[in-house]
Amino acid sequence: MDNCNVEAYKLVRNIVVQEMLHFAQAANILISIGGKVRIDSKDTVPHFPTTRLPGGVLPKLTLTLEKFTMKHVYENFMALEVPAYSTVPKPHAHWNTIGQFYEEIQKCMETLGDENIQETKRR
Repeated sequence: MDNCNVEAYKLVRNIVVQEMLHFAQAANILISIGGKVRIDSKDTVPHFPTTRLPGGVLPKLTLTLEKFTMKHVYENFMALEVPAYSTVPKPHAHWNTIGQFYEEIQKCMETLGDENIQETKRR
């Protein structure tokens, strides 16, 4: 890897792996309630700039794709990744991060329980 920033490569690769694990978890939840994963539909492929985040998370945030700068990372991606308990100011929204949105889905699935999920699949 001559002339490459190995640290940056490893960081980006780790993020990609984490996001694929998140995708797999979301797909498993959808399948468990009888849904079907569709990633090739024109309705599911994001277009940028976008404000269409799952569950209405951060409706005032417009995500863009741009050349890498720390400002872009902070204003776009870190806005989504701010932990639930942080001193960093957050926009007003029911869920302040994608992680909180997914945690809420998990709580709902646990409350619903396995027997209800199986019942949903039979209908």
